[in-house]
Amino acid sequence: MRKRIRKELAELAERSDLREFHVRTSQKPAKISIRGKNLIDFTNRDFLNLNHDKSFRRAFQKEVELSGIGAGSSRGCSGTLSAHVALEKRVAEFLGQEASLIFSSLNQVELSIISSLLLEGDCIIVDERVQGSVGDAAYLMNVDAVHYDSADPDTLIKTIESTGMYNKRLIFCHAVNPATGDVVDVRSIAEISFRYSIPLIVDESYSIGILGLRGAGACERFNISDEVFCIYGSLGTGLGGYGAFAAGSTQLVTYIANRSYTFLNETAFPPPLAAAIAKGIDVIELEPAKRERIHEYNKIIRNALQKLGLRVSDSFESAMVGIPFSDRGIAEDVAEGLFQKGFLVEVVPSREILASSGVLRLILNSAHKMKQIDDFIATFADIYNRTV
Repeated sequence: MRKRIRKELAELAERSDLREFHVRTSQKPAKISIRGKNLIDFTNRDFLNLNHDKSFRRAFQKEVELSGIGAGSSRGCSGTLSAHVALEKRVAEFLGQEASLIFSSLNQVELSIISSLLLEGDCIIVDERVQGSVGDAAYLMNVDAVHYDSADPDTLIKTIESTGMYNKRLIFCHAVNPATGDVVDVRSIAEISFRYSIPLIVDESYSIGILGLRGAGACERFNISDEVFCIYGSLGTGLGGYGAFAAGSTQLVTYIANRSYTFLNETAFPPPLAAAIAKGIDVIELEPAKRERIHEYNKIIRNALQKLGLRVSDSFESAMVGIPFSDRGIAEDVAEGLFQKGFLVEVVPSREILASSGVLRLILNSAHKMKQIDDFIATFADIYNRTV
């Protein structure tokens, strides 16, 4: 085993795929200090800057004084605190659902949903472009994963009609593509789900805080909160914290809570984080101007990229822009060039093109200034034209 590990690490290093972890020395809204440089930050998932909101911080501090940092036990024993109950109630209200559960990670949510609801001989129907950890959870439970393209709802119909041999099926859909930042037509997916009587589960990880009148996500944006079986997502993106949630009917949430081994037995979610995130929901509901500013920046950047001949869509309502490259090495070179000019971006793998491809991803921030956006566009255009 050690020999194999050494060999694979050497192969990763040879391909320049071996990850390095750089210590961030400071971070302010839209700015960051890392690797010895002060940069304009396009990697911060807390795009509404809740971590710099005084009420968000005070809620955390107050709960530390009341309950400490750790819960000290599992939810199935003595680890349920009032902060957990309050956050779960607040998340459910925010999303227009009856109830919710708070988990330690998105992976735990997906594993809990699939292990609770499906067995061998069942399948999940998942977007082939961003299946990620949902596919991993299905594999662990010996549940088949079959694919459709969320950008083309007709492919979902074909997939549904070809999977009639399975006992039970669930449709999983990302509200926002986490690589490209494109908003998915969740309404069309929901209509197909209803037509074929297959439960729809929507991942709102990258839509909470940015989509919808109150920032409650794509289901609010498309007015389909009553039509989905389950909504889940990260608490670490638009909500500025850590962990994840699942929301739905009281019956569904109670069922998952009783069927999920990890939820029942893992040490419960830190109470101060629960208190802070509940306060964060109050804050983002009142931030429509910040959402509109991010939308405007997104539109400006996408228009500029299209003029350079890059394949990006007109979908501007998320906080992200993904710039696809067929060669991930070129994407890394462009990212490094931007770093040297004062901009931090991230390169993420792309499932849409080739295994060797990559997407240069920008996360826009409500604290960005128009000059920073203009400077980024000019710098990117110069580096791209010299590199590609």
